[in-house]
Amino acid sequence: MKNSEPLSDEHRQAVRELVDAFGHYAKKVQHRWKARIHIIALLESVDPVHSGRVRPARVRIDLPLDDAVLLAGLVRQAADLPEQQIQGPIGSWITAADAAEILGVQTGTIRGWIARRGPKKHRFPEPDLTHRGRNYWMRSTIETWKERREG
Repeated sequence: MKNSEPLSDEHRQAVRELVDAFGHYAKKVQHRWKARIHIIALLESVDPVHSGRVRPARVRIDLPLDDAVLLAGLVRQAADLPEQQIQGPIGSWITAADAAEILGVQTGTIRGWIARRGPKKHRFPEPDLTHRGRNYWMRSTIETWKERREG
């Protein structure tokens, strides 16, 4: 990693999730990935090419060609699952209902916080991903927010 800034807990968690996912697959099918995971942008940045949209922190995964083809096939298979079998874009991600359960509030409270950019003293995090009109967060995003709010 070229950037000299220290990794935040969120960055470490994101890398851990990727490494764990590759490892989980490897154990299931006895396939050893030759992946290298790099964090290439620690902070959000403004994209001057696309109307000043904010680009999130990013990672890069380097794969040999055979692993890249395998990964493309896995993503395609995941996208082709019947709708009722897909639990968000990635199974480890959580919905507004899941976040509400973790926080001990109603799902409508989460939706209200998102719509009104609340609560005022400790703003609820924007979704990490929106997929097919639904909001998703990494569990670590919600747990970190909860800890900071309670602390």
